[in-house]
Amino acid sequence: MNRYKPRTVMNTKFDTRPVVLSAILLLSAAFPLLAQITPTQRLTAAFALEREGKPEPATVELQALLHSNSLNAVDSGKAWNILGLAYEDMGKFSLSQHAYEESLRILEGLPDNIQDYAMALNDFGGLYVTTGQFEIADKMRTKALGIYEKVEDHGGIARTCGDLAGVAFSQKKVASGSKYLERAVKEVRLANDLEGDDRVAIASLQGWKAQLDGDFTMSAVRYRQALDLSKRLHGEEHPSTGWGYLLLGEAMLKQAS
Repeated sequence: MNRYKPRTVMNTKFDTRPVVLSAILLLSAAFPLLAQITPTQRLTAAFALEREGKPEPATVELQALLHSNSLNAVDSGKAWNILGLAYEDMGKFSLSQHAYEESLRILEGLPDNIQDYAMALNDFGGLYVTTGQFEIADKMRTKALGIYEKVEDHGGIARTCGDLAGVAFSQKKVASGSKYLERAVKEVRLANDLEGDDRVAIASLQGWKAQLDGDFTMSAVRYRQALDLSKRLHGEEHPSTGWGYLLLGEAMLKQAS
């Protein structure tokens, strides 16, 4: 079982404050022709839906936005990337792959948005982790890491190192994964754009590492930390929280055996 859900560490840079997004969604539904509901705001709302574990309505809005041709090139690339995430969450892997490829095609031609390209590379790597193609995932995420290092984006480095640790741990490469995780923790201290979900992911990875090391007591401690953070961020009815309960429960069972 893949114990790491990097989807909680989405690195698309939007304002996702719940009150703002709820207002956008309500206004969009009630007054779809209001000029003040901009395409970028609609994209932000669609991203929020994906983050809240609602990929189906997110795909509807993203497809409508892309078909409307109302997004600029950067936002189009981001929209395709989020669509890739949503389709992946729905288990529609061929559609997810197509969406990621479109995102990379668009963003690769925008040299002023190299971090968005790195983001799409890293997220695309997540699809290959999901489908068990770890070598491809590692190559894509290593390339993304190199881009983030080039521009000294500590938040991007932290997220990508965490995701590379997840790739390594999925293959039981504990030493390699531990190095990536150690660096991710260091980069977290230097970053100023990390969110609560990033810290959930780091704690979850630390729990996974401890479990692979056979330290089930520490594994339970870290998984509980990740679960408590997720509950504070998202409440009980969220995929990240449910996943946290599953991991903590398994760690506690092994601790007791």
